[in-house]
Amino acid sequence: MKRVAITGAHGFLGKRLVKRLSKIKEFNVDILTQDITDPTLCIGDPDILIHLAAKHPSNMGNILKVNYEATKSLAELCSDKTHFIFLSTDYVFKEDSEKQYSENSKKEPETEYGTSKSLAEEHLKEALGKVTIIRTSMLYGYYNERRDNFIQFLIKELCSNKKIDVFTDVFSRPTHVDDLSDFIIGIMRNEKIGTFHAASQNYLSRFEIAQRFCQINDLNEELLIPVKRGGFMPRNINMKPSDNFIESSTISLENGLKYNLKREFGAV
Repeated sequence: MKRVAITGAHGFLGKRLVKRLSKIKEFNVDILTQDITDPTLCIGDPDILIHLAAKHPSNMGNILKVNYEATKSLAELCSDKTHFIFLSTDYVFKEDSEKQYSENSKKEPETEYGTSKSLAEEHLKEALGKVTIIRTSMLYGYYNERRDNFIQFLIKELCSNKKIDVFTDVFSRPTHVDDLSDFIIGIMRNEKIGTFHAASQNYLSRFEIAQRFCQINDLNEELLIPVKRGGFMPRNINMKPSDNFIESSTISLENGLKYNLKREFGAV
């Protein structure tokens, strides 16, 4: 069996990916728990390296050091045989209310997070022979205390009967973490090289997502307060999904947004 090393295995995507890999038993999985910025980091000699660890824009600290410099260091530890799978983001593109971005569209990141991921992409393509870049959009799908996300924010606030401000002008493609996990496993199995957009066909505002979440889970839609964007978050980055991701996806937005709130969160 091929040996797979994974960074960020305890993160939102990593936790789910490791769980699915453990079920299929097709790979020997090695979870890298060491800080990826540690100069003594050792990855061994994996056939596949899945690099999920990253500093997200909501976290304080040196984003370039973690997302770019550490990725360069990981690449230096890889042998010629290593298939490097790198999780990137739609933030590598510039916000645009009219444009739809393909895999080969020009990158013009407008945030430090997007810049760090874009630089890492370019370095990997130049330094290594077997590289797969997977850009994704807003991930959702289950509760993870280690990393808050938009759906968890909705659950916590709405189940407490609190009114919340939700952006009407920030759009994304809500992507289920299980669809992305299965897509990555397909990449591993078939040794697919290149750049892929792993994002759903639904292009919705945060407010529209919140409305659907309320409707599907029988929550009070009147608690949603429509507001315009503030802070760092880009408004419109319409990243066209890759055909092979759409073909492999099995979870509809309606099914993905349905939660057993009482069982999972103690909500009534």
